[in-house]
Amino acid sequence: MKPKQKAKTKWPPYEYQRVFIKSFRSVANRVYKNSAEKGFWDGGMLRNRAEMIALMHSELSEALEALRGERKLMDEHIPTHTNLEVELADCVIRIMDFSAGFGLNVGEAIIKKMEYNRKRPHRHGKVF
Repeated sequence: MKPKQKAKTKWPPYEYQRVFIKSFRSVANRVYKNSAEKGFWDGGMLRNRAEMIALMHSELSEALEALRGERKLMDEHIPTHTNLEVELADCVIRIMDFSAGFGLNVGEAIIKKMEYNRKRPHRHGKVF
């Protein structure tokens, strides 16, 4: 007698997760297209991945400067948003560009990482 097979559940199980993954991919592709049109992908897949990650980090450093008050509160290029918001957006844009350019499924990874983190202990067992 064959053991009963578990019914496969459709992944992701929630509509908001499907919408997020699809939306993330769509926006990432638009970011990548713009980046390529501006010449940032002229080297194609030979683009320096470590440099790209360093540039993501530089956006976070600029966000830290904004948080520390070393820069004006409102962004000079997008005055409807704070410098902090714009620098965080710059980081996400760079992540999306990297994701689409190298064919990474970061949107789905975010959902799965959130599910994993939900099951972890308080502060993941760390002090901070």
